[in-house]
Amino acid sequence: MNTDNQLTVRDDIEIIKLIKGNLQLDPWVKAARDKSLELRALKYGENFHELLINKIEHIENSERALARTKYSYDVRDLFERVMQPRQNVFSADGGSTFWKKDINEQRKEGINERFTNFKGGKSIEGYLQDTLFQVSDVDPNGLIFLEYVTEQDKVLNVYPTYKSIKDIQNYEPNGLKVDWVLFSPIKVDDGNDIYELWRYVDSKRDVTIKAKGETFSIVEESTFDNDFGTVPATILSNIEEIGSKNRLSWLFFITEMSKKFARDSSVKTIYEFIQGFTKHWRYAQMCNVCKGSGKVDGHECTNCNGSGELGSQDVTDDVRVPFPVDQDDAIVAPNLSGWVSPDLETLKHQGESIVSLEELIDKTMWGTTKEKGSSGRETATGRFIDLQPVTNKLNVFTDFTEHTHNTLAQYVIALVDNLKNDTEGLIYHKDYGRRFIIESPDVLIEKYLQAKKEGAPDVILDRMINEVIMSKYKNDPIMRELMIKKSNVEPYLHVGIEDVNTIFGERNALKKDSFAEWWRTEADSEKEETELRSDFDKWFEAKNPKEKEQVNDKPKEE
Repeated sequence: MNTDNQLTVRDDIEIIKLIKGNLQLDPWVKAARDKSLELRALKYGENFHELLINKIEHIENSERALARTKYSYDVRDLFERVMQPRQNVFSADGGSTFWKKDINEQRKEGINERFTNFKGGKSIEGYLQDTLFQVSDVDPNGLIFLEYVTEQDKVLNVYPTYKSIKDIQNYEPNGLKVDWVLFSPIKVDDGNDIYELWRYVDSKRDVTIKAKGETFSIVEESTFDNDFGTVPATILSNIEEIGSKNRLSWLFFITEMSKKFARDSSVKTIYEFIQGFTKHWRYAQMCNVCKGSGKVDGHECTNCNGSGELGSQDVTDDVRVPFPVDQDDAIVAPNLSGWVSPDLETLKHQGESIVSLEELIDKTMWGTTKEKGSSGRETATGRFIDLQPVTNKLNVFTDFTEHTHNTLAQYVIALVDNLKNDTEGLIYHKDYGRRFIIESPDVLIEKYLQAKKEGAPDVILDRMINEVIMSKYKNDPIMRELMIKKSNVEPYLHVGIEDVNTIFGERNALKKDSFAEWWRTEADSEKEETELRSDFDKWFEAKNPKEKEQVNDKPKEE
C-alpha cells in the first residue's frame, strides 16, 4: 500500500466523481474481460464453439464451418493433462508454520480457528487448493476479496469471495494488492423504483452509492468503516503485462498453441464425419421407363423421380449387362458395385499432428519432454526426462500460492485480532513444502526396485520408498502419514523374507512375515513409532515364544 494514505482515501464527492469517470470501461478492464472470456472457453469450454471455432477464411465454405462448429468438442481435457503436475504445490513435503514466540496461546487458537474454518469448513490451504489456480488461469485480473459479518462489533465470520473482472469496473493495483476497487453496478428494481448500486472500497471505507439517472447519493446504512485497515484483496496473477495494468494468465505461453489444438481437433472431427466412413459405389443404371431422360410425356418420371437412373434396388432385382461385342469391351460382372475404404493415412497424420502439438504444449509449460518408447510415442508412465525445469516451475507456482495464503492470513489477523496497524510485526507465516513428488507411483517403484537391486544404502532406499508413498497418497494426507509410519515400523523393510532368513535367521524371517497380520489386526495407528515397535515385539513374542533351553541335571556325586 502507498505510504501516503491520502492517495487511496476519497471523500463522498471524490467517490462520485470517480464513478462518473468510469461509466465507460477503462481499456485495460475491457481487454482483461475479453481475454478472460477466451481463456474460459479454452479451459472450461464456456461458449467454446461461438468464440473459438470460426470459419477458416478462403479454405472452407459456410456450411462446412457450421458443421465443424456443431460437431467439434472443447479441449478442457488438454489442460487437465498438461497442468496435472501443478497439484504437487499442495502435496509437497517439507512445509512449516511460524507463530510469534510470545503470542498468547488463547489468542493463537482464536486466530487459528479462523484459518482452519476459512470457507465451507476448509482451511486457507484447502480453499486455495480448490480455487486458486482454477480462477487464476482464466481470470488473472480478478480478485480474491474478503468479506465479513459482525454483530455488536464482534466479528462472527470472515470469508473469501472470488470477484471476477467482469464484476469489477476498475481498481488501482499495488503489487498483488489494490489501493482501491470500484465494483460494477448492480441494477435494482424494487417494484417502485429502478436504480443502480455501486460499491467502492479503499483503506478507510466501504461505500455504497445509489445512482438514478444523473443523480448519485451515498447510501449511509450500507456504508461503513473498513475494519481491515486496507483493501482486503489480492490479485490473481503476479505476471504483469509490460506497459499495462493487465496481468497475464499462467496459460499465457500456451494459449495460442491451445487455440490451434482446438482448431486442429475440430478439423479432424469433421474429416472423420465426411471421409471416415466406408463408401458404397455401384454402376448407374438407366431408368427403364423414361430411358434416362427423367421425363415421361413431358412430366417427371415417377419411376426414377426425374433422375433418369434407377435408385435403390431390391435384392431380387435383376441387373442386365450388355453382352460384350468384341474382346476390348469391359466385362463388368461381377464387379457391379463395391466399397471404397476411407483415407486412413490422412486420419493417422491428423492424429499424430495433434499428439505432437500437445507434446509441444507440455514442453512449453514445463520446460522438458516426456520419455518416449521405441515407437516414438510417449510411454505409459509419461515420466519427464529432466525433472529440474519442472521443479523450477513448481517453485514459481508455490511462491505465488504461499504469498496469497499469507496475504489472506494477514487480512484475517488484522480484522479479528485488531492489528490493522500491524504494530506487533509478523505473528504468523506459512511456508509451503518444496519437496515435490512429480513422478507417478509406478515410475518411483521401478526406480526403487532398481536401486535396491544395485545395492543402494538403506538411507537412500528409505527416501525412495517415502517418495512412492507420497506420490500414491498425495491427495490423502491422513493415509500418507499412516503409510510412512508403517514403513518406519516394519522390520527389515528393504530385505525380502528369504534373505532375512539367510542373513538373520529363521525367527527374524518369521517376525517379518508376521508384521502384516499384526498391523492389520492389532496395531494402534494413533501411537508413536517407538510405541508401535514395542507393541509389535511384545505381540510377536507372545505368539511365538522362544523354546525353553534344555537344562541337563548334574550327575549325583557318589
